[in-house]
Amino acid sequence: MQKLILPNKSVLIDKLPDSLYSHLLTQCKTLEDKNTFESGVKDKNMPKHILIDDYDLLKTYILNCVKLYINEYKVTLPHTNKNIPLIVTKPWINFQKKGQFIRNHIHDGLFSYNIWIKIPYDLSKEVNSEKEATASFEFNYTDILGNINSFTIPLSKEHEGTIIFFESSLSHQVYPFYTSDEYRISIAGNVMIDNGIDNNFYPKENKGKINGNI
Repeated sequence: MQKLILPNKSVLIDKLPDSLYSHLLTQCKTLEDKNTFESGVKDKNMPKHILIDDYDLLKTYILNCVKLYINEYKVTLPHTNKNIPLIVTKPWINFQKKGQFIRNHIHDGLFSYNIWIKIPYDLSKEVNSEKEATASFEFNYTDILGNINSFTIPLSKEHEGTIIFFESSLSHQVYPFYTSDEYRISIAGNVMIDNGIDNNFYPKENKGKINGNI
């Protein structure tokens, strides 16, 4: 009997270079100490966040992730016969308190990512709290029969400095933690096709070109 595995999209998970992680950690600590961040939503259950202005090092790394993803999974991007001008938009830092969560959602753009900077709890204690999917990052998707599936990544201290890189249309959510009074800190962002709009959120100087045929 032949076993036929139908193709599907995938996710990249990697450790940041130590130098990049240290740079991002310093930025996060500085902003946390200043306590100047604001919530983008009025829901108290959602984490506070702030946009990052200085992210040239991260931009270079993210564009390399795009190349790796395209090569690894043979992704077909729009206009693959041309050099595609991509924009790494301003990333944002999430400062997540105990009990806060991020609802199931998707992002704009081609690719998105989450980088885990600080995990303030012992995962074994979170699991013992008997809360469903506590302290986890989760993808939600449909299979070839239309059934809803999920893939859950329990977040432990080992994930500090880890990036999860995926296509923006992949639905995901972040579950709360309960055993620490410190912030869980992450950085998120998007990669988009340059649409010719010149504004502060998609600055032209953050453009990179990816050849769709690589």
